[in-house]
Amino acid sequence: MAEVAIAYQFLVELANIHPDVGFTVSQLLKASLWACGCLIVCGLFLGPLGILVGGITGSCVAYAKSSSFKPLWMVLGSLNESERRRLGQKIADLCKERGIDIVSTSASLLPVELGRQLVRDALKYSRKT
Repeated sequence: MAEVAIAYQFLVELANIHPDVGFTVSQLLKASLWACGCLIVCGLFLGPLGILVGGITGSCVAYAKSSSFKPLWMVLGSLNESERRRLGQKIADLCKERGIDIVSTSASLLPVELGRQLVRDALKYSRKT
């Protein structure tokens, strides 16, 4: 359970880095609450079948209620070079504070080239400090 709290706190801090990133993260969290809420309620009343029904229903409700937001890779693509570097520095700082090894996790988490560039910028900054 502590891992969920740490992940949530990391997302909140990530949302504060850039307004567009913040909007994407906040919309994602709202949709997650709808999806998880339906899954939990249906699971409580219907058992394992409720998990299936609640997951599908919750996802549909979350989709219907979500406003239009850009996925993170599109937000990163719209940033200019200096904004990407600043974002990379801030992500490196957050990872360092949390003890997250960004070298080992970056390959699996960021398949998009812009994301990889962001991690490279974060690594350059973390090695300087």
